Amino acid sequence: MQDETGRFDNWYSYNPDYADTIEQIRDADFSDKNIYTPINSGGQSPIPKIQAITDMDAGVKAVEYFIRTGKCYPGIEWMC
Repeated sequence: MQDETGRFDNWYSYNPDYADTIEQIRDADFSDKNIYTPINSGGQSPIPKIQAITDMDAGVKAVEYFIRTGKCYPGIEWMC
């Protein structure tokens, strides 16, 4: 999303159940494969569990909300 200065930020959903993995991600320590979701879809980069939405209804609402408003859905947590 673009802020008022024209700068673009990347926002990710935040899953607090996996908050203990944030340091590994910040340090780029990807040796522990348990920090990733078990999703395997052809060509998709691994998704850290801390960024994964486990509530599919909330995920759908987040996408619909963003399409309509261009803003992050307030019903889930976000990290930049």
